[in-house]
Amino acid sequence: MDPARRIVLTATAATALGLVACSSDGGPTIPRAEEACERAEPRCHTLFEAQPGVAVPMYRSHRLDQPDSLIRTAVVMIHGSGRDYDRYFETTVAAARAAGVLETSLLVAPRFRTVDDDPEAGAPYWSSGGWKRGHLSRPESSTPRISSYAVLERLVEEIADRVRFPRLERIVVAGHSAGGQVVHRFAAATALPGVPPDLEVRFVVANPSSYLYLGPERWDGAAFTLPDAEACPDYREWHYGFDGLNSYMRDRDLADVRARLIGRDVRILLGTADTLTASLDTTCGAMLQGRRRLERGRTLLRYMTFVDPSHRHREVLIAGVGHSSRAMFTAPSGRVALFDPGLP
Repeated sequence: MDPARRIVLTATAATALGLVACSSDGGPTIPRAEEACERAEPRCHTLFEAQPGVAVPMYRSHRLDQPDSLIRTAVVMIHGSGRDYDRYFETTVAAARAAGVLETSLLVAPRFRTVDDDPEAGAPYWSSGGWKRGHLSRPESSTPRISSYAVLERLVEEIADRVRFPRLERIVVAGHSAGGQVVHRFAAATALPGVPPDLEVRFVVANPSSYLYLGPERWDGAAFTLPDAEACPDYREWHYGFDGLNSYMRDRDLADVRARLIGRDVRILLGTADTLTASLDTTCGAMLQGRRRLERGRTLLRYMTFVDPSHRHREVLIAGVGHSSRAMFTAPSGRVALFDPGLP
């Protein structure tokens, strides 16, 4: 981790200053400076500096710049196409509160701005589709360019600091709709540099319009076969497949990318009533994955078994829910995906 982005007050320093008490299990307990944030209000808002001169806005439930010995789970929640990170933050808080884990969970919701958000001078922003695909921020933003996936990578790395969060057990990267598209690709793309190997990392993908496929086969109604590439030339393009990769993905070893997507803990959350077409990706490449989001998700699970039966994708059906992030994540099975320990 870049030393410039580390906190100054380590647990050892806090002990020396007399700020540390002992918990019931004998470990250090560091008092918090403030109560958990439960609303998208100014005191809960901050800027995350992903690299010098490049900062993205973010809501957070607890501070990231101070040690916190109570945090066991961290959730990084990615917004949808509306980039309404305030609403997604409050949805994550509602899920944590319902699960009874608000005090022991660090909840963060970053925002990937586009030109439609009227970003201030010198702030990074992306094209309307680029932030979903891990593209570099726009050159017109007058900041060093950075991939949206690199921002997430550095945010996860920041949270994984065991000096700051000594009892952290797991990090969950979650998203709904367009955010779910991001999370599925990010699960494959990132090597998670700086994350301790004993720290559980989970990816929760809810109701996305499309998925990353590891090979050229698509479901034809009876089997996974090769489609007519001339009739559907975009179906293997990034971010449906691995043709036409952007700069972030060109730096990855594709054998590692495939192995990561097969081996990682990925929960596919599907609302059984998400069968309409509002904001649905209807390009040819997406339509080859299925007619609606529910069908596409269930087909993706079958495809992962086709590729490698040992994969760790898990289907989570949420009965009666349509395209609603709040209903998906606050449902009992949605809360389990976000906050309960991983499967063996």
